[in-house]
Parts: sequence; C-alpha cells; structure tokens
Amino acid sequence: MEALSGFRKSENFEFERLYPMVSDYAAGIGGMLAKQAFADAAKMERSHAELIAKAEKLEEFSVDMLYVCSVCGCVMTAVDEIDRCPVCGAPKRQFREFTGKNRNKNKIKNKNK
Repeated sequence: MEALSGFRKSENFEFERLYPMVSDYAAGIGGMLAKQAFADAAKMERSHAELIAKAEKLEEFSVDMLYVCSVCGCVMTAVDEIDRCPVCGAPKRQFREFTGKNRNKNKIKNKNK
C-alpha cells in the first residue's frame, strides 16, 4: 500500500496547498472564473485523497462501484441523493459508473442516460 500512500500525499498537497495558492493568485489578478475552477479542483482532489485513504486499508475497502463526474473528475461512492455534482454543479447524468466488473476493462457504463 506504499504506492497509495504516495498518491494520497500528492492529493493532499494539491487540495491543501497548490489549488488554494493558484486560486488566490487568480482572484488577485481578477480571474474570478479561474479562481472558482481552482477552488473546485481542490474539492475534487480532497475527494480523491479521502478515497485513497480508504483504499489503503484494502482488507476493509468494500467499495464495488464508483461514480466519476465526466466534467470535473469528482469521484463519489454514491450519487442517489444528489441532483448535481458537489464540485462543479454538473447534472447527475454526467456521472459515469465504474464497477468491479469493468475495473480491468476500462469501460464506462452509464446508467444515468
């Protein structure tokens, strides 16, 4: 699980330091859309870090299905109770479903069409 730990550290750096820094810079030069995009990216990286932290305990990791927003990359374990992506606001139909069955086939199955 050492490899996952390295990924988690990278994700943590991105949401804790990198994206807030570039978001602040964008705001400072009047780039409000860029500021929002970087703030949204930080939220996405936080969700990735949380998921990696769960996966580091592989024997306890019981997630068989993941949903990925095709607009921003937000990763969620359930989308039943949302109407829009919590990161970018894309409609629920933009989420793509990944199951354990297609994990090694790189297929996207979209139940929300």
